[in-house]
Amino acid sequence: MAGDSKAKVIVYGATSFTARELLTYLDNHPQSHLFDVILSGRNLQRLQASAEKLEKKHKIVACQLDDQEGVKNLISQGDVVINLAGESPSLPTSRGPPFDFQVRSRDTMPKL
Repeated sequence: MAGDSKAKVIVYGATSFTARELLTYLDNHPQSHLFDVILSGRNLQRLQASAEKLEKKHKIVACQLDDQEGVKNLISQGDVVINLAGESPSLPTSRGPPFDFQVRSRDTMPKL
C-alpha cells in the first residue's frame, strides 16, 4: 500500500451529495482504523468545507482532471480511487466526443 500499512482511499468529487454520504459512512465505519481517506476534487474551498463536516481529519488534495501531472500525483498517493465527480467543463461529456476511461489497479496501470 502507499507507504504504510493503512490503505489509502481517494474520493474524487468529494463535495458531491453522493460523496458526502459515502464519506460519512467511511468516517464512521467500524474498520476505519484500517484505511485513510483523501478528499479530492476541483475546488479547494468546497473540499475544506466538506472535510469540516466530518468527525475525523482527512487529507485534502485539489486537482483538475485535465492536469496530467496533478492527476498522476493524486493517484500515486492512494490504493483505491473512487470517482464521484460530476461533469467538468474541461472534459468532454456524453454530448461531446467519446472519452474512454478504463478502471485499472495502480499495479497494472502503464507508466505515464
